[in-house]
Amino acid sequence: MVAHLSAAANTGRWAWIRSIVAAGFNPAEHNARLLSRYQGRTPEETLANFRDSTTITIAPTKDYPACLGEVIVHGQDIAELRGLALVPERAALLEVARYFAQKDFAVNSRTLVNGLLLEAEAAEELRHCMS
Repeated sequence: MVAHLSAAANTGRWAWIRSIVAAGFNPAEHNARLLSRYQGRTPEETLANFRDSTTITIAPTKDYPACLGEVIVHGQDIAELRGLALVPERAALLEVARYFAQKDFAVNSRTLVNGLLLEAEAAEELRHCMS
């Protein structure tokens, strides 16, 4: 996950397009190539690559909420594995929920939530972003 986040932070639009074309539009091959660039020989080296990426502001697309979603979702993956509690800011969660409810991105998120009734502490805000 850490190498994946580093790859996402370091891959601009044209690099992403070149990589996916070179992979024959095979997402698994494309992702493996990008991961190999950012996964260090040791966990410490992978973490150093990630730390070097935290201030980079490029993205493969202008779907910035998707990038935020990557950080939130995979940040949770990493925190859970480490036994850490990580609570993203409410505004960030709403932005990501709004985006994924409106667009099928890496997964069919819009399709999957179609017709669902979501209840949460911020149910009114979520209802508004889903309409």
